[in-house]
Amino acid sequence: MAWRKGQSGNPAGRTPTAIKYERPIRRAEKQIVDRLPWLIDKQFELAEGVTIQIEDDDGDRHIYQRPPDRQAIEYLLNRIMGKPTEREEVSGPGGGPLQTEEMGLSDSDRASRILALVQRARERAIDAAVAAMSDLDAVTGPAD
Repeated sequence: MAWRKGQSGNPAGRTPTAIKYERPIRRAEKQIVDRLPWLIDKQFELAEGVTIQIEDDDGDRHIYQRPPDRQAIEYLLNRIMGKPTEREEVSGPGGGPLQTEEMGLSDSDRASRILALVQRARERAIDAAVAAMSDLDAVTGPAD
């Protein structure tokens, strides 16, 4: 079929990222749910400190204690009590007010830019979830 000038070869457009990664994300969520008790136990172990046993090439056992993991403790506290709000003050040169300028955008231009920013944020969040899923697969193996 020949397309006319100005006609798209893919009229439906590119598959939205959310649909593209829907199955892998659902599979990753299932893996997490299936392993949730184990993951929570491991998080608590890290928070409390871990005893590690290794055997060297000569067959000698070495046992040592890893100290409590501050990040694991902080994560658990944030999950239970809620992450504290981080406030940041932004100021202009010399501590004065920020200088802004009117860009002369119409309301529709502003709306378009906001929508583009929101879409980019969604895509980054999905990319991060896919990367986390890949990391999880590397540690635990692929899902069935």
